Amino acid sequence: MSRTETIADELYRSVFGDPWHGASAASIIDIISFEEAVNKPSHSAHTIFEIIFHITGWTEEVLGRFEGKEPSEPLRGDWRSFEKIETADWEKIKSDLYSSTEKLISVLKNFPEEQLDTYPSEERIQGLGMGFTYEGLICGLTQHTAYHMGQVSLLKKINSNR
Repeated sequence: MSRTETIADELYRSVFGDPWHGASAASIIDIISFEEAVNKPSHSAHTIFEIIFHITGWTEEVLGRFEGKEPSEPLRGDWRSFEKIETADWEKIKSDLYSSTEKLISVLKNFPEEQLDTYPSEERIQGLGMGFTYEGLICGLTQHTAYHMGQVSLLKKINSNR
């Protein structure tokens, strides 16, 4: 298996497959009801919907970098607050996360292996995830998703105990 296939497989496992750490993102997200997704356990916590929106934005941003776009903050924004969220919004954000991940996996499988060690931007701006190689972007995205899915799992548990 080539390096590009290996990191594409790691991304696939983390979102759709059987990752080392436990449940995949999709297996967690798919059992969350709309009511759980929009419940705000405290004024300072993000909702599950907001976290999934955030993960989706960064997945799309990393995909854009692999497609040659200049690094920036996600087009959706980094963290957004929402006045009103409908059931259709919850279904749409899940669909957008899954489709952008599938597209990124497809792009990765065809990405030139020799470019994995190159930088889309050598400037280091931590808040924008800049200063990493293409391979580092995928490792970072996978870590980012796992980190936030831990938060989602805890919020689901809190919501279930209400």
